[in-house]
Amino acid sequence: MNLLNSLESAISNREVATRLKDIVTWLLIVGIAVLVVLMALQRRFDHDEFEAIKSTWKIFMGESIYVDFFQHHPPFLYYLLMPLLSLLGETKMTIYAARALMLCFTLGSLVMVHELARLLFSRRVAAVSVLFLLSVTMFVGKAIEVRPDVPQTFFGLLSLWLLYRFFDSGRKGLLVLSALFLSLGFLFLQKMIFLILLMHSVLFYRVMRRQLRWSLLVQFSVLLLAVWGGYCLYLAYTGELAQYWFFNFAFNMASPGYSMRQAIVLIKHMAGFNGIVLLGLLLGLFATRTQPQRELAVMAISLLGFAVCYRAQYAQYYMSALPLVAIIAAAGWETIAQRHCLAAAVCLAAASLPSSANYAYEAFARNNHYQLARIEYVLEHTQASDYVYDGNITFNLFRKDIDFFWYSVSKGGLLDKYKRLTGYRYDIYKIIDKYEPKIISNHRIDDMRHPVIQKYYRKDPVYEDLYLRID
Repeated sequence: MNLLNSLESAISNREVATRLKDIVTWLLIVGIAVLVVLMALQRRFDHDEFEAIKSTWKIFMGESIYVDFFQHHPPFLYYLLMPLLSLLGETKMTIYAARALMLCFTLGSLVMVHELARLLFSRRVAAVSVLFLLSVTMFVGKAIEVRPDVPQTFFGLLSLWLLYRFFDSGRKGLLVLSALFLSLGFLFLQKMIFLILLMHSVLFYRVMRRQLRWSLLVQFSVLLLAVWGGYCLYLAYTGELAQYWFFNFAFNMASPGYSMRQAIVLIKHMAGFNGIVLLGLLLGLFATRTQPQRELAVMAISLLGFAVCYRAQYAQYYMSALPLVAIIAAAGWETIAQRHCLAAAVCLAAASLPSSANYAYEAFARNNHYQLARIEYVLEHTQASDYVYDGNITFNLFRKDIDFFWYSVSKGGLLDKYKRLTGYRYDIYKIIDKYEPKIISNHRIDDMRHPVIQKYYRKDPVYEDLYLRID
């Protein structure tokens, strides 16, 4: 009788500990989410974000991408942002709204991570997956930014979730939707090709095991190609296909090989990876039991491997991999939590502390007030018809540029690469003399005493790197 009472007490304590861990997990998720929202509104803007907003403005003003201005990304993010410009105009509210829109996609990605983990593992793994993903600063730091990687990640996760829903139910409509959303993600960014290859590998593997018919694999591939193919046909009709292919594929694939500098950046990425999440990932590789779980683990490691081996090392290149890594890590961590619930809850809290501190620091110590003030200053000192030379896309978001190549003109930047591939001629002094921009910066102007500069421009009294035209 005493033994039975002791057993019932142990079960009761275990249930209490498990519930406590669940409560701690969701409290941490809510707390970190609040910090992420604050960071999205306050943190300084990345160069790429201003590039995306300015590209949107250029298209909104009637310029043709790849023809009137340089760009080496697909235009779908810019089409998505155009209604914000239409509603809010050339103001800082448009810039804030763009980040708010990215937050919506990030929230969608978190929901998809939760649902995918719940479908393939369990409810508790799903909650920890969300917490782990929010605790990886390399993901969150880019997920709040205005960049095509954000909707690409969401549509990739949505497609993957629909695919496994199809495996569960056999409803062909889910397979159709999976292919359509996967192709839509590819239209936002070409790096979706890695997930496309992996999802095809899963389908092919199931065909080989006689778990799936060949016809379904063919249908999936045809639907995937139809969306992109339809867009290419439209570009061919408008005469823009050659430019689209060159700038999005040929130009990007002409990058140099892996360098020591990129290797150092990779080491920094790995050093910033959450240690508890990494431990959970290692445990998770041994915690997968079912075929879908093993497939997801292979995709997570493969996407991580693709990002590591990529010639250029940027944190956003890991965005497709990290949600799947978080799920596998949560599955591994749950094997510990089943035996040591309270210790697991403490460790989860410890895992979230460094990232929470980082988000708070980014929100308040590295705010965007200075950047937005410069943008508004330029607007106040120019008319809608004026030209502005920026060259580094740091302040000119809503005024006309003086050249086809309007940013990344730094030495060794995209302009030098474009000149090497095409023989493009770029003489900043002749361009300034021709267009007479109202404001210029000293970025990549080697001789500020050149007659064109010295005669017509004076240093701005507020910002030392800006010069105002005086005639």
